[in-house]
Amino acid sequence: EIGMRIVSTTDMANLPWSFYVVADPAVNAFNTPGGIVYVYTGLITAADNVAELASVIAHEVGHGVARHGTRQMSTAYGINVGAGILPGSDPGLVQQIAAQVAATGAMANFSRADEREADRMAIGFMYEAGYDPNALATFFEKLMSANQREPGAVAQFFSTHPLTSDRIDDARRRAAQYSNTQRLVRTDGR
Repeated sequence: EIGMRIVSTTDMANLPWSFYVVADPAVNAFNTPGGIVYVYTGLITAADNVAELASVIAHEVGHGVARHGTRQMSTAYGINVGAGILPGSDPGLVQQIAAQVAATGAMANFSRADEREADRMAIGFMYEAGYDPNALATFFEKLMSANQREPGAVAQFFSTHPLTSDRIDDARRRAAQYSNTQRLVRTDGR
């Protein structure tokens, strides 16, 4: 429901999107090409409110809308072709490459520019969907604090979403550009 509410604000709202919950205590979430977003139960329980959960989902939707994973898959395809795997040699080549890339976790390792772009998009999507965009910065702060208290506690999230104080400050500045955020949802009782 949260994911579809966020997607409805994007220019890809008419495309199929799927959201899955992974029963795993790790604090993590990721997006794969084709509009598929995975959120781990550990991340859900780490969020204090629906806006914090929505912020991560919006960030992953941002990766999808910006086609970051598709670009990485195309790069992996090029590498495999360069390594001697020729198109047409196997009808399931694209699926094999996608599985190979996903298995190595490469699809989740976006550049810093991709992460900033997904953050920027997430803040806009959240505001348009009626969620408080300040929650992205507060959730990132919470994760940084947890990582400082207990290194490794959120290691999986940090390995795929490197956080810096600059990134948090940027998220806070971008959210501040939106007026009247008091009327937006932070918690919904669920």
